[in-house]
Amino acid sequence: MEKNAKMNVLIHNLEWKIPTNQAIGWHPIVEAIPSNSNPKMGQKDEIVWLDSPNHRFSVKVAWEQLRIHRQMVEWHDIVWFKNVVPRLSFLLWMAVQQKLTTQDRLHRFGIHSPNRCSLCLRNKEDHNHLLFECSYTKVIWWDVCDRCHIPRMTKGWDEWIRWATVTWHGKNFVNVSRKLSFAATVYHIWQERNARIFPGMSRTLNLVFNQIKCIIRDKLDLMRNFLPTNENKRIQRAWRVNNIDS
Repeated sequence: MEKNAKMNVLIHNLEWKIPTNQAIGWHPIVEAIPSNSNPKMGQKDEIVWLDSPNHRFSVKVAWEQLRIHRQMVEWHDIVWFKNVVPRLSFLLWMAVQQKLTTQDRLHRFGIHSPNRCSLCLRNKEDHNHLLFECSYTKVIWWDVCDRCHIPRMTKGWDEWIRWATVTWHGKNFVNVSRKLSFAATVYHIWQERNARIFPGMSRTLNLVFNQIKCIIRDKLDLMRNFLPTNENKRIQRAWRVNNIDS
């Protein structure tokens, strides 16, 4: 068959006439043609996306077709949610799976550098210490917990993730504010850790917390469709949200 052949060379007496020589690469095309379909002469050709219900292409349909489908993890709702900042979600996703390049992981990769927490300068650095047990980190977490009206962190990192997964389920204003605060805190703790290791710069606890507070306040300020309950107003006052009286 010629390289520039048209579709009509595959049609004979209103039926498909597919070449039998599989060497020329027609096998995938044959499989794609529905068994109950017949060619329609006199109509304009159009491109259709077979895996779409309406045969139209969309990025969503293409992604669902191409991606590897796995079982949804229990903690997905505290990492990926509507009002979160994408870069916060991505880093929290790494942290929940303990995939951040902490000093203990670098040692396992064969990169031998001094394993000491750059925030407290005392203990060895791993996910549990950096994001939970570090004295520097705890001060930040306690302030965040108080503003979110949740118990101060007293359990390990993994246990905290499990507790948050069960407790913060849903899309109401209070739970979104807590999930957003959680993601923003993890992000800026990691940012401060990196700033101290690479550029060799450090910030005070107040400066780090102010950055966390700005992200949370700005995102909560954009949320409008929620009930003016006492709990919601209390969260707004704690983060100094501007639309508290709207």
